[in-house]
Amino acid sequence: MLKIPVVLFVITAVAIVINSCDDGRNVLSPERAEPEFLLNEVYSVEDTMEVKLRNNSPDTIIHSTFYAACNLHYFDSKNREFVIPPGTHCDLANRSELFPGQTITLFKWDLSECTKDNWGCVEKSPLPRGQYRIAGVFKNKDNSKEYEVSAVFEIN
Repeated sequence: MLKIPVVLFVITAVAIVINSCDDGRNVLSPERAEPEFLLNEVYSVEDTMEVKLRNNSPDTIIHSTFYAACNLHYFDSKNREFVIPPGTHCDLANRSELFPGQTITLFKWDLSECTKDNWGCVEKSPLPRGQYRIAGVFKNKDNSKEYEVSAVFEIN
């Protein structure tokens, strides 16, 4: 069996090594056994971010499919928490499973802040240049374990 190492760079500056198997599965190394956001380090003001989550844990974890942005927290460099447009109108609750080794796109975000929320973002403004953090907690399938996940990125 031919194994080709592939290195993913993640925003937390932690690299994990994945061995690609002939049958298409990925075998995770034990170096990082927690879920993590996969983001770029730097975005431009006009970019749209795809907020991706990769489950590096041995557990199946639970995430929200509809309004996934609602369950996360967003902070600027002064630790001020703010709301983003996809994180409003959060009235649908559902649970989906993310299996070990699986990566999904939770939502897309235009890097703006919701400045007026009325059961949905009715006014927004682009985030200024600076450093930002996304944080959230994901639980395993039987709610016996929590994983705190966060990532830092810059807007230039």
